[in-house]
Amino acid sequence: MPCFVDLGNPALKPRHWKQIFDKIGRPVQESFTLQDMLDWNFVSIKDTIADISGVASGEYALELQLAGIEKVWATLAFLVVPYREYKDVFIVPGIDEVSATL
Repeated sequence: MPCFVDLGNPALKPRHWKQIFDKIGRPVQESFTLQDMLDWNFVSIKDTIADISGVASGEYALELQLAGIEKVWATLAFLVVPYREYKDVFIVPGIDEVSATL
């Protein structure tokens, strides 16, 4: 049963499926049956499948975090003001929000 749960992981991407099918020595199949899984002896690589599924979940979590960071940074505005009497010199006066975001 754990093997089926790992194979049902929505975080699995084509590259992960390729790793799994490479391990059993078969070309990637878009769909397959339970009988196919038994014939191809998926259970013999259940630990590998668990590892690949775990890596896929970790990668997915990182992708979600990166998307969140990109969203925050896309909306973060930098206020630029002239520095003293200098004509072409500017500074970012308040970086508290930027520091907190970092």
